[in-house]
Amino acid sequence: MNVKKIFDIDWLKTIKIKFHNSKKGMAIIYRNSAVNLANDSSICLSERFEFGRRYYRQDNRTSALSLAGNAKLIVTGAEQIYTGAYITVAPNAVLSFGGGTVIIT
Repeated sequence: MNVKKIFDIDWLKTIKIKFHNSKKGMAIIYRNSAVNLANDSSICLSERFEFGRRYYRQDNRTSALSLAGNAKLIVTGAEQIYTGAYITVAPNAVLSFGGGTVIIT
């Protein structure tokens, strides 16, 4: 990771995700990303998950990750989601993706 990318990371949101993560993986949340997590929601990461990363330097689009009550996000494998993505997991729902598959229950 180069020095420019270190300054693009929103460290407070990255740490917030760490407390919701129930496995060994690591999330990296970039600036221009909104993160809303219910207290009883959970995130399971098996590897590195990057959210809101810019595809090119001048890209100023925003991204949002929102988990409602008792929602669960499962990410298997190393995944990168670039700017412009909006992910919302409804109450009591599970969103699982990684390795080329997306499962919504």
